[in-house]
Amino acid sequence: MSSQFLTKDNFAKLYSNTKDIINSNESFNIDSDKKYKKALKKMAISFHKKNPNQSNLDTMNNDALNKFIPFIQSIIAKSGNK
Repeated sequence: MSSQFLTKDNFAKLYSNTKDIINSNESFNIDSDKKYKKALKKMAISFHKKNPNQSNLDTMNNDALNKFIPFIQSIIAKSGNK
């Protein structure tokens, strides 16, 4: 099941969820700069490599979002875009 984690469809869902949560919490649209999408792609690949035995896609997505959101929030805060 973890092989589905890196599919285009799943990444699109992760990105959309991340974007919605960041927009809701930070009033910031991560579509404003491609660096956020690139960062999420790199994080998704890294997360997948570090969790090879995770078999439930929903659990994997939730765990990934719990890592992605604070990371993106820290990038936004450091760049002064908040």
